[in-house]
Amino acid sequence: MSLHEYQESIEIDSKDYTFYSLIMAAIRKADDGNLARLRMAFPETYNELKARYNAPGGLLEESKMITNPKVGDKVHYQPSHYLDNEFGNGIIKEAATHKQEAVRVVYKCDNDWDNYTNYSSALTYLKDLKPGWRT
Repeated sequence: MSLHEYQESIEIDSKDYTFYSLIMAAIRKADDGNLARLRMAFPETYNELKARYNAPGGLLEESKMITNPKVGDKVHYQPSHYLDNEFGNGIIKEAATHKQEAVRVVYKCDNDWDNYTNYSSALTYLKDLKPGWRT
């Protein structure tokens, strides 16, 4: 590493990019040896970057990403490792989070959805949420 690369890292850090955007940028810039290391360390990120690179506008057909979450929105949790019939319905309880990577979601409230704010919530990555409830 050189002084110039160190100074570049300070400039990049000042931009406050998210962790995974930095990993994806590193994958894009990596030489063969570093690419192999990044691919082993972040296989899901590598695979998603590859899929998005080949998708029009980077938008994956199967992922309806929630881009503007609001308190009270109905969502279902379905991370990439779940089967199609595996999911969990919930309601967004808190949406204002750092860098909008995750929100707090109430999943289980004994079907007392009108009073979901009285129940505990789980911090959930937006990438694992889809809009609306599933049955």
